[in-house]
Amino acid sequence: MKAAHYTNEEIQQIAAVNEADVEIARDMWRRYSLPLFRDLIDAPLYGSGERARIAWDARTRRYIYTANGYRIPPIEIRNRIIEPFLANVRFAMRFVSARLQSGEITLIEWQREMYNLTKYPQLAAALIANGGARNSTQTDYAAIAALILALLLFLQAFVLDIEAGKQLLNGTLLTRGDLYANAGRDAYEEMGRYGERLYLGSTMERRVLDPGAHHCHTIDDWTGCPELAELGWRPIGTLPRLYDTPCRTNCRCHFEYQ
Repeated sequence: MKAAHYTNEEIQQIAAVNEADVEIARDMWRRYSLPLFRDLIDAPLYGSGERARIAWDARTRRYIYTANGYRIPPIEIRNRIIEPFLANVRFAMRFVSARLQSGEITLIEWQREMYNLTKYPQLAAALIANGGARNSTQTDYAAIAALILALLLFLQAFVLDIEAGKQLLNGTLLTRGDLYANAGRDAYEEMGRYGERLYLGSTMERRVLDPGAHHCHTIDDWTGCPELAELGWRPIGTLPRLYDTPCRTNCRCHFEYQ
């Protein structure tokens, strides 16, 4: 099986975000998100006078139900809206991988589909964390592109492992693919950190465990989630990203700020 071989510079170009990419991410969000929240990616600015069920309050960086003024906590957005979206992305990735397993598509075709299903859901999740496409700037796009780049570099290694026969076309292909869909959770949290630091001036963060998750523990140089949570408040940006733990992108922790 032959893969398309990209240099790091080419992958960086693929990871870049422009208006056309935002439009693709918007379409993917509307395809895979819950019907009730498909317009969230185009949420208007709160106080603009535009009628909408949910708007973005730039002052607090929270979505707000305009009917009652309830500001939605970021973890509620993630659990109720982002997680169902990512579940549908996982299903789409598994469908593509199953076609590779059956020989319906080539490795190059699989690679192209996986790049799209990695980049654009990441972009969509990050845009949701940042108030939607209409409330994001070119500076924000650059920050999102850096998040996408890191994951596409991991994906390239995945592709090369398949080509070399190190990654078998069995069930592990599907579960390894799931990690790339789950990474949308990390993109959402990282853009939250970015916004808290840049726009709200937050200086401290702490890692909060999901009470329903099966938590990883420290393995060698990889600090586990309970151990990170026990550290309490730390300078913002100094705690590891969600996927930089033994549970990788399966991590369901979130961050809080002050």
